Amino acid sequence: MGPSGAGKSTLLDVLSGYKKSNVNGAIYVNGRIRNLNAFRKMTCYITQDDHLQELLTVLENMRIAADFKLGPHYPIQEKDARHGDDKIQHMVAGMGNGECMDWFGDPSKVLKLETLRMKYPLQRPAKENTILQATNQWNQLKTLMRRGIIRGKRDTTLTHLRIGVNIIVAVMLGFLFIEGGNEGSRVLDNYNLMFANLMHHSMTTMMLTVLTFPTEMAILRKEHFNRYYSLKSYYTSVTLLDIPMATFCCFIYTVIVYFLSYQPPEVFRFAMFFTISLLVAFVAQSIGLMVGAWFNVVNGTFIAPVSSIPMMMFAGFGVTLRDLPPYLKWGSYISYLRYGLEGYVGL
Repeated sequence: MGPSGAGKSTLLDVLSGYKKSNVNGAIYVNGRIRNLNAFRKMTCYITQDDHLQELLTVLENMRIAADFKLGPHYPIQEKDARHGDDKIQHMVAGMGNGECMDWFGDPSKVLKLETLRMKYPLQRPAKENTILQATNQWNQLKTLMRRGIIRGKRDTTLTHLRIGVNIIVAVMLGFLFIEGGNEGSRVLDNYNLMFANLMHHSMTTMMLTVLTFPTEMAILRKEHFNRYYSLKSYYTSVTLLDIPMATFCCFIYTVIVYFLSYQPPEVFRFAMFFTISLLVAFVAQSIGLMVGAWFNVVNGTFIAPVSSIPMMMFAGFGVTLRDLPPYLKWGSYISYLRYGLEGYVGL
């Protein structure tokens, strides 16, 4: 077929529709111009490189793939859990003595699972003119959530770092502005504390997403291209999975900062302080997802902090909103930090 670099993989990427940018010309299927949407529904493309979840075992990767593909259009007898497990056991048996089904975290040991999927297909062989449908949204979301929970339990380092960073920063700011909320002469200090809170929630959440999300792009592209799930299901699962940890970290941070800085000991004010902080973190996460989807880790690490500078400028910190030139006032309406700061001050 040709030496390495001759374009074999690129040709297959183009023919399958996996690569569409910087491509010219027309592709014909059975003498007719290819309709890409219809073509993708009738085919499945196995890429050259395996992109798999490294924190899942081989057996778990197979079961997750089966759950994505065994949807409501599959025969009833094929949905039986025992039958599905038997099929997966056949697949992992093709890897050797079966010991590798529990490997994870070592890419060199994760064998060519896509090749085995071809040998033991998880879908019914499509009859002529049959369109392979994706499973329903609920099944996609449920499977993505289950996979995310497994990964979250095993990626303990990142979880501990998130909790640790919030505690350390909260203690530092709390002692730096200690009793700042209880003294009328330190109004400016308390104002600076509020802005520091915003920057902490914004930058830590945004940069975490920018650094981790691009590593998922290869898996996301492959699985979405092969109709494992829709983008709506994927992003919904990402958001839902992060809510508990984001809420927990934000709550710990708020408790430490709020009471060390002697803010008013009122339940309503504490709840509003916590809610504003959490909403700012969620907005920052959404921006991080957008940057991570557009750029790689290197470029995203540069773009994300730079994009935060206008948000800081138009938040009213340093330059009050009434002092902004008329031709720059529009910026204050798109700065989520401005609304967060106004919420803090309004307490």
